[in-house]
Amino acid sequence: MRCFYHPQADAVGTCKHCHRGLCRDCASEREGGLACRGRCEGAVDAVNALIRRNVQIGVRSRPLNLVAVFVFVAALITLLYLAFNEENPNVRTMLYMIAAFSFVAVLGQLSVIRTWFKRKSSR
Repeated sequence: MRCFYHPQADAVGTCKHCHRGLCRDCASEREGGLACRGRCEGAVDAVNALIRRNVQIGVRSRPLNLVAVFVFVAALITLLYLAFNEENPNVRTMLYMIAAFSFVAVLGQLSVIRTWFKRKSSR
């Protein structure tokens, strides 16, 4: 690949913002990638700051995810208990269907559960 701005020079990488090939003279090394020197540096820095902020927000929301897992598991157990003891077949079917939705919600939180167990085992 050739440099977008100097077609005679080989590119050493691509800009993280505009994805153009850059030679050594045109590349500005930024956190996690390259940027066009004097052109895309601000945009790449802004994206990197946004990524850092989103990671920090995700780390802070993990305890809420664990609460959600426990709520869904409690709802699943309660619904299965009620459905098992229900005499009316229509109500029993409805409770099993709602329990199935709770089960799907628990499955959606499996990554949270795995992360939680990995942290516990690494301590």
